Amino acid sequence: MPENTYKMLLALSVGIVGIIFANNAVYATPANCTARAVMVEKLNERFGESRQSVGLTPGGQAIEMFAHPETGTWTILLTSPNGTSCMMASGHAYEALNEAAGQGV
Repeated sequence: MPENTYKMLLALSVGIVGIIFANNAVYATPANCTARAVMVEKLNERFGESRQSVGLTPGGQAIEMFAHPETGTWTILLTSPNGTSCMMASGHAYEALNEAAGQGV
């Protein structure tokens, strides 16, 4: 994957999570948290999603975006250093973009 695409997907993922947190729209609850390996396996088996981007928070948590490019389903996980992943958001109409800074604004 070209470096520009990787950086854009990472920025998109982190931006989406920032919007979610800013609007208090989604909360991590024990009901949507489990071991990362279990969560990744379920995303792959049920939806065919694979990791599209990843970034780290200042607190050392990983923000990962999983998606299926053909069906358009997507999921954002927040994984703590202890290996617990929480599903923060999910949806449809995923589209990989390769926009330069300032485009699409």
